[in-house]
Amino acid sequence: MAPKLEGTNSEATQRIWELIESDDLDALDEVLAEDVVLRIPGQEETRGIDEYKEYIRTYKEAFPDTSFEVHDMFVDGDVVVTHRDQ
Repeated sequence: MAPKLEGTNSEATQRIWELIESDDLDALDEVLAEDVVLRIPGQEETRGIDEYKEYIRTYKEAFPDTSFEVHDMFVDGDVVVTHRDQ
């Protein structure tokens, strides 16, 4: 189980995007819950930290010049939704 972080879910989510942007995917273990679910419209759900990291690696290999800028973030309990550019 991921350690409990100080701060809010929005701060944790912002940290996740920073780690993805800096290619420090191993550090995601410190932020993500073991049962994390990534939902992207039109795609199958990605479940668990290992699948999440593999999805990000595959995406970044396919689109190496991608940069992630978060425009909006919506938080409701444990659910966080981000609207971003890629």
